[in-house]
Amino acid sequence: MPLLPIQATVLRARVAAVKSSLAIAGAVLGAVTILYAVMSAETDEEKLQGVLNRLEAAVQVAPGGSTGPMRLARLNQEFEEIFDASLTYKIPELLSRGSTRGTLAKLATHAANAYASMDIDLSDSEIVLMPTGTFLSATVSTRAGVTVTRHGRRPQRTVRRVTWSFDESDGDWKITRFRVFPLETNRAKEEEPEGDTEPEFE
Repeated sequence: MPLLPIQATVLRARVAAVKSSLAIAGAVLGAVTILYAVMSAETDEEKLQGVLNRLEAAVQVAPGGSTGPMRLARLNQEFEEIFDASLTYKIPELLSRGSTRGTLAKLATHAANAYASMDIDLSDSEIVLMPTGTFLSATVSTRAGVTVTRHGRRPQRTVRRVTWSFDESDGDWKITRFRVFPLETNRAKEEEPEGDTEPEFE
């Protein structure tokens, strides 16, 4: 049965209203999605802190953790994501040991043999972003607290200042160099026989 002219007009109006409502809903949904993406995106400062947090977790020594070749393989993989291939670093006690990612991974592997546990916490971060040509670079100054426990001994803690240099590429930040400064505080040393020196890893 054909529609009367007035019925056809009402139907067209309803269809138009539905289309308009769908268009408005789509626009609102799109705006909300974009706003959410912008609000949830990490800032460069958060990304930089995330790299340092990952480094803290990577070098940790925990009871029952991996040692030897397994730890070295894991650290080499982690360090490829954390450090740039051009990495250089300066640690007062280790000037003669080279300054590559591989050398650093070996030092961090040795820590699992020297200590029953080791935790590093990087705090008081001061971040400075610097545009450099077509990419960003950044410097981050932190205080590095290192708490180590030798087998059968009490925990010992040292604190130093460390400066980090980062370069950004395709949204990813990597450490290009870092410098460890002398101790800020004397370690609370346990009673030890003379000549019994403790290896340091920081």
